[in-house]
Amino acid sequence: MPDKEPIEIPVKKQTTDEKLDEIIRYLHHIDRRDRMRMIGSSFHSIIWAVSTVAVLYGIWYFTTHTPQIIEAMTKQMVQQSIGGGSTSSSGGWMEQLQKYMGR
Repeated sequence: MPDKEPIEIPVKKQTTDEKLDEIIRYLHHIDRRDRMRMIGSSFHSIIWAVSTVAVLYGIWYFTTHTPQIIEAMTKQMVQQSIGGGSTSSSGGWMEQLQKYMGR
């Protein structure tokens, strides 16, 4: 197979003004792309900062109010176990205890 000669594509000679206009078009395109990139990174930074603040506040709140949270959870579990606030199918543990004791 014989070697093929490269095909020469005719290139239009540009004047200096045409070359400068083309450079300006490229710079405008790059400027728009960078502006959109900056807007996107700003939104990303805001979302990251808000989520970080929310996590730090949650950690602070839980460490500060742990005794109250545990106390509230314990009261709720006790009420559920003795049937103090809700009706259960077995009639509640406290009612069963009162029947057993004869009151």
